[in-house]
Amino acid sequence: MLVTLYFVTTHYSFAQQELGTIKGVVMDSSTRELLPGASVVIKGTTKGAYTDFDGNYEIKVSPGTYLLVVSFTGYKGSEKQVTVKANQTSTVNIEMTPGNQLDEIVISVQVRGQIAAIREQVASNKISNIISAEKMVELPDANAAEAIGRLPGIALERSSGEANKVVIRGLDPAQSNVTIGGVKMASTSVEDRSADLSMIQSEMLAGVEVSKTLRADMDAGATGGTVDVRLATARKKPSFNFMSEGGYSSLFKNIGDFKTSVGGSTRFLKGKFGAKIQGTYEQKQLSSQRFRAGYSGRIIEQVLDEDGNLTGEQNFLARTETAGLKQVETIRERSGVSLVLDFKSSFYEMSFLNLINKTTDDVIGRDENYNFLDNTMPFRFTVSAEETER
Repeated sequence: MLVTLYFVTTHYSFAQQELGTIKGVVMDSSTRELLPGASVVIKGTTKGAYTDFDGNYEIKVSPGTYLLVVSFTGYKGSEKQVTVKANQTSTVNIEMTPGNQLDEIVISVQVRGQIAAIREQVASNKISNIISAEKMVELPDANAAEAIGRLPGIALERSSGEANKVVIRGLDPAQSNVTIGGVKMASTSVEDRSADLSMIQSEMLAGVEVSKTLRADMDAGATGGTVDVRLATARKKPSFNFMSEGGYSSLFKNIGDFKTSVGGSTRFLKGKFGAKIQGTYEQKQLSSQRFRAGYSGRIIEQVLDEDGNLTGEQNFLARTETAGLKQVETIRERSGVSLVLDFKSSFYEMSFLNLINKTTDDVIGRDENYNFLDNTMPFRFTVSAEETER
């Protein structure tokens, strides 16, 4: 037994003397900051260690040549070769390079389009906001004005609940320009030079840029800003799109809100010449109810005591003299067609665009009026109907 114990102890001591040590620190390559919790593993084995709070690690191995694999969250993986000798310590300090985590993320088409718009916005030499076509399709906006209203510093004017004009930095829409591909859009109002953006459907657009400052190459009359609407051009490959949607109105008790959009594009002459056409038609039911009232001037009411004498206290009253309720039912039909032809060469680009839109409002108004001071005709009911086009 003594002889056996001697040989076992001697063999164990000899094996202990044959081991070598790998140690070092793991740090950030740029800041030199130590990284606690980094994983250091010998490739092809399960042997390894984690760095402590000071970024140190230590591994006991047999003599030989090994490949260290180092990993840490937020950093690129690193590999380093080391040779270990018996009863010696090999010091291997490892520097980690921060990695781009977005490289491993699959980004959707909508996000890619908006990222490109944000980059263009940052590189712009003016204060501007840009909405990509992908973002406009992603969000359930009825028209271009609704989409622009999501931007900071933008307010909207509405007609029968639908956004139609853009207010930039609180200035009247007449103080802003609306351009289509850089060409100023004609006014849709007979009262001022403002343009109705509800006539432009989102499916026709490649994006919208809103400039909130003036430059030397911009119209000086646009003190509010400029809304540049970009019409979509033909893609490299032939494409066709069709969309149809509808809705039920509980107010009118029928299915009356619907929208249809159809279009296509293609390129000829080895991609140099492109043609894109897009058509839309929609019908929606819009309604509103307006209440109004008229009140008398201030009426003083004296307070009497039990004997009928004035107490000096008084109340101020106001009486309702008139009241009215007006209900407006509007059926709005809108149709539009856009055609974009473009030619691209290595020297220049040329494009032709045409946008035709028509909006028709069929309005029925019911007006109920009450006059509490008129004993002969306290109630009056009127009905009106009109049709407007623009």
